[in-house]
Amino acid sequence: MDLFSANRLASSNPFTNVYGLGRSVIAFGTLLTLLFNDTNLLFKTAQGIPDCPLCFDLTKITIFCLFKSISLNLAKWISILILCLVISGWRPYFTGLLHWWVSFSLNTSAIVLDGGDQVASVITLLLIPLTLADRRKNHWVNDSENRSKYLLIVGNLTIILIQLQVSVIYFHAVVGKIQVEEWISGTALYYFLQDPLFSDAPTIIIQLFKSPFILTGMTWIVLLTEIFLSVGLFLDYKHKRHLLYLGIAFHLVIILVFGLVTFACSMIGALIIYLMPQESDFFKGRFVGIYKIALKLRQRVTSKYNSTTG
Repeated sequence: MDLFSANRLASSNPFTNVYGLGRSVIAFGTLLTLLFNDTNLLFKTAQGIPDCPLCFDLTKITIFCLFKSISLNLAKWISILILCLVISGWRPYFTGLLHWWVSFSLNTSAIVLDGGDQVASVITLLLIPLTLADRRKNHWVNDSENRSKYLLIVGNLTIILIQLQVSVIYFHAVVGKIQVEEWISGTALYYFLQDPLFSDAPTIIIQLFKSPFILTGMTWIVLLTEIFLSVGLFLDYKHKRHLLYLGIAFHLVIILVFGLVTFACSMIGALIIYLMPQESDFFKGRFVGIYKIALKLRQRVTSKYNSTTG
């Protein structure tokens, strides 16, 4: 495959705003969790967990363990500041490691979690080599600077490793589901929708899923979507683009039905790194119209000002 060719690894530029967008979306999901949840909820004790956050072995390095005796609220707001810096794109070689630190800290220290926190912790860890090799001042600006082939290889191998990981996530999700009779029979979503622990879907959604045809169809669509996404790594970019739209729509529906916002942000961010061409410019062609309008307005204002002062 061309994706794994030595020539591509040493020539393709991974230091673009594509992976920058992915890490920002992942950071945004974690930011929402910290902003809208009190520390008393995130770090409350539970059965078998008499003390929270638990601090032992590697978890001792988490920000919440380091600040446990001082203030968990202070740790929370420092984490929020770090995530805002990540989203802004500032100095990825500096914020990359900090981003993983916050994601890892939340994933290992908090009680209230979903799969998105685990995905964020893994993806941000895998991103560290790429961010350390990224010397840009901001990850939103594409850099055409000539780099050594060694940095390009490190960056591209990091992207490939993340792409493999995302593919495995969806493949594992499918394998786990097809071993459950309810998923094969097309009734699994019914049980999730009826359980308030998993879903707080609007009444209209629950009513729609009472139709056997819709229920079975949507249950199987989940399986098919995850199968398609799992094999996306091996497709051409023209097909990956359509898969990206499918994946984003899939996780937006999950937000609507199950309210898993952090999970959706983590997976959409991962999908961007997984399916978008890394050497492309995310903004190119998307905001050209806005730029032209702004340019025309500037010309008119300048012309009017010159005619008035003249």
